[in-house]
Amino acid sequence: MYPVARFTAAGRTFCRTNLLYGDTPSLGDELLLFGNLTIDKDDKVFLPLPYEVLIERGGHIAIPAALANDPDINSTTTLSDLARRLRDRLSREVLK
Repeated sequence: MYPVARFTAAGRTFCRTNLLYGDTPSLGDELLLFGNLTIDKDDKVFLPLPYEVLIERGGHIAIPAALANDPDINSTTTLSDLARRLRDRLSREVLK
């Protein structure tokens, strides 16, 4: 489940689209989520910021504008390749 809402109340728009955020996921898309914030007492409900969600759709990664200049993200074509790069980088950091 990926909650999405956009509504207007009292002349203000809530959960509006922001150019820094990526696309809204659709059924069949693959997602890579970043972040560490859970909002429930059992630590099962994950609330990523919109720019912490990368979407692979039709063999292409939809990159949020906030991450558009990241060379590691821009030089990969699949989320699995990006996840592998991140695991490699994290394992090198842990070994230091």
